[in-house]
This record gives sequence, structure tokens and C-alpha cells, in this order.
Amino acid sequence: MCRVKPADLRKELWVKENWTKFVQTRAMNLRAKKRFSVKLTYWHGFGRAERVRMALALAGIEFEDIGMSTPEEWTELQATGKLKYGSVPLLEIDGKNLVQSNAVVRYVARRGNIYGDSDEERYEIDNICEALSDFYDPAMGLIFGDQGEELKEKLEKFLSGPVVKFIANKFEPQIANNSSGWLVGSRPSVADGFLFAVLRYISSEPLLGMEWMAQYPATQNLYEQFAALPQVANQLVVEKKLPFPEYVTNVRNTLQWFS
Repeated sequence: MCRVKPADLRKELWVKENWTKFVQTRAMNLRAKKRFSVKLTYWHGFGRAERVRMALALAGIEFEDIGMSTPEEWTELQATGKLKYGSVPLLEIDGKNLVQSNAVVRYVARRGNIYGDSDEERYEIDNICEALSDFYDPAMGLIFGDQGEELKEKLEKFLSGPVVKFIANKFEPQIANNSSGWLVGSRPSVADGFLFAVLRYISSEPLLGMEWMAQYPATQNLYEQFAALPQVANQLVVEKKLPFPEYVTNVRNTLQWFS
């Protein structure tokens, strides 16, 4: 009977142990590579990228959230030729470089099947997203302007204007009259994701805070339902969003915008 020498046994065990580690490490690396094959480049704040983030989250598409902070990063990104119109956000997905936030959202919506179940529903989803853009895009600039009392005055006008018009008169009854609790159809869509992004932005400090939403129970319920979706909740846990002052500083520094 052939006896295995202790040294040979130790060698065999070492090979098995390290081969197992190698296989596990390789699998982890492959998962990480697959996980971050989708990249979103912007700054770590709301802005034009938040509607894209929420669309990706709702679709269950994991992505690397790249936030710029230096002018060198901006110069390098421009030199790649990936920015068709010279602006961000940039979504790298499926071997494509996608720009223009609303067009990117629609691409993700189609890819992730979060774009309604009929042409009528898709029209209504597009309609809502365009309406949201009408008042959200100007609102993005609030945090870049005056602070203190001047900001409070602007916020009071904002609250009594676009928010009441779009939330109270349009979205609140539309949500309340839909038995699903969503804006369109029987399941959440990119329209809900965009509304969630807008509500979250305007409810952040030092903007309106969360108290105002209690006046609109259907809207508040949609907000809470969307945040509780597992894939969305996972994204909210790992997001890299910065406080407004730091976000504003990064944008200004990156673009060399000091005025």
C-alpha cells in the first residue's frame, strides 16, 4: 500500500485551497465587470442625471455612478468624443454612448420594460415626463443662485406656482384616480421615477422639506411606494449623492464656472 507523504498531502491541500480562492476571485471579478459594464457620468447630485438614475434603478440595471469634481476630468471626458452635444449626463450602455437625459430615459424605459403596456400608455408617460421637465429643469438652478432670505422668497413663489399647478391640479388627481396608485397603467414606469426624482429634489433641505407633501396623499403614497420598491431601495442605499453645497462646488469647479 502506497502511503502519501505529509509534504505531498500539504502540497495537494495548498493547491486545492488556492485553486478555490482563484476560482472565487475570478468569479467576483467577472461579476464586478458585469455589474459595472453600465456607467453613468455626471456629478454626484440631482440635476439632469437623477431621472436617469431612477430609470436605471426601476429597470433593475446596476450601474457605476461616476461623479466629476475636477476640470481635468471634464477635459478628459470631452476629449473622448463620447459627448455628442458636449453635455452630460452620459450613459454608457450596450456599447453605446447615450446623451440628452430625456432620450436616455426613454432608451432605458424600452430596454427595461418600464414604459407602459400600450401606445396610449407610452404617450401618457412621455407627456408626463415632458411636463415634469418644464418646471424641474428651471428648478435645478435654485441651489446655484442666491441663498438666505432671497432663496426663501424664490421658494415661496416656486411653491405657490409650479408645485401647486403640477402636483395639486394635475398629478394628485391622476394618481388618486388610478387604482394602481401609479401615474399610468397598472405598474410603475419611468414617469413615476421622474416624479419621484423631482419630489425628492424639491423636498430636500434647504428647499421645501417633506411637510408640504402631506397635503397631497396620493402623491405622497406614490413617493413612498416607489422608494420601497426593492430595486429602488437598493439604489438609494448605495447612492453617492452629495449635500447641495458640495455638489454645487464640484459643478462650478469642474466647469470653471465662478460667476
